[in-house]
Amino acid sequence: MYEAPTSSADREAERRYDLFRLFEIICGDSREGINMRRLDWASRLTIVLAAACSLGGGEAFAQAQGLAAAGPVDPGHGFPQFYQDKAGQALEPCLDNSLTTDPCGILAALPNFLQPVVFPTNFPNEFFYWMAVSRIRAAPGNRNLRADLTLALEGAFGGATGAVVPGDQITFARFRFRVTAGLVPNATYTLTYPFGVKTFVASPSGTINFTEDQGCGAVPPACNFASVLPTTNAGPFLRWDATAPAPPTGFIGDPAVDHPVTGSPFGTNIMRIDGPNVGGPGVNTVQTNLFSITGKAFNGVLATPLTIDRTSFTRTVAGSSEIDLFAHSVGSATVTASAAGLPTTTLSKDPVVGRFDAGVNLAPSTSLPAFIRYTATSPGNDPTVRDTPLVDEVTVTTATYSQSGRVLTVNAVSSDQLGAPTLTAAGNPQEPLGTLTGGVLVLPLAAPPFQVTVTSSAGGTGTLLVDLTP
Repeated sequence: MYEAPTSSADREAERRYDLFRLFEIICGDSREGINMRRLDWASRLTIVLAAACSLGGGEAFAQAQGLAAAGPVDPGHGFPQFYQDKAGQALEPCLDNSLTTDPCGILAALPNFLQPVVFPTNFPNEFFYWMAVSRIRAAPGNRNLRADLTLALEGAFGGATGAVVPGDQITFARFRFRVTAGLVPNATYTLTYPFGVKTFVASPSGTINFTEDQGCGAVPPACNFASVLPTTNAGPFLRWDATAPAPPTGFIGDPAVDHPVTGSPFGTNIMRIDGPNVGGPGVNTVQTNLFSITGKAFNGVLATPLTIDRTSFTRTVAGSSEIDLFAHSVGSATVTASAAGLPTTTLSKDPVVGRFDAGVNLAPSTSLPAFIRYTATSPGNDPTVRDTPLVDEVTVTTATYSQSGRVLTVNAVSSDQLGAPTLTAAGNPQEPLGTLTGGVLVLPLAAPPFQVTVTSSAGGTGTLLVDLTP
């Protein structure tokens, strides 16, 4: 879309934009002129701006303000329960799929959008605490133009595949600017946006493709969720302005609706591109004040603490099974467990130390569920819901190394007598040793690992220190 800057708000944006251009002139990086009539007070700022040049081009203006705080980690999904900007706005992970309007824009990313969002079985591989997206497309004189600006605070997974894996949670702030067509090759273009001004040089094909992520990246190591706080890509959180319609209750916008916004620390609540023929022959400016906004306000209520200690089963040759459940929470909590084919079970508890446990016996004809769903509730807190895989119990009975014969012997057994899962041994750090046959591994080694970990194909693990024998 294309707009001429005619409103008072746009004229103020023009004035502030010229301040940015003045900064570039003083710092020796100017490629365009400015309208000094809109900057009657500009000369009084010259000395201040000249001093700012020593900070590095653009630092004084072309950046967001960063974030103030990261909330405690949610015991359900493992991400911070909120991020707060320096204006005091706190946003929680936008994971709401209960409304037909999809105010978080996550339905397409869920394995089953008709079911509740539960980690890790029905959870998106990426979601947003906050996102602002603006688009300029098909200006009157440049029908090929398409420019997209994305500003976001995102939750995702940093493993090699980006899949939903416990322990791989990451957060980062993104700046992305893409123009897929319509620019003059190798020409310089200036983007004015809510967090400042940036310049780009178009590629030989007349495009721009720039992405900068700040915060956590690949794991390991585990993400430090506070590492994103100093970001220059987010903060304060842009939100819909007072123009009708209002956003859905509890949200700061709606990703399906383009709307004017507020929140720019510079008053530039726009996306503007300046450069040769960007709007067509002789038209060197295009601009919009519309953004789609994603963000759910944090309600101030923290989630019920929940730590799942063990979720395992034993199964006899005859097929009868027992499921053992162990967890921790606050003493005032109620913890229940449920699964397909499993009656909803309330775990017994010791309220003094917050330990919870339950044993569930299943008839031989009952299939074992892949996951157990824990739900923890407590007064004054939001419920915590988490799915945990049901695994067998692996017991390593012996791990001995004969120093004279230089042979390692490992004996292990799975609690699943019916399924007879495959058992595989490894040293530490994760030195592959081999597969057990009949529960036994005998392996010649010049030197042994200090311990052996046996992993079952049914998900369980067991570890034992290696005992040295003559």
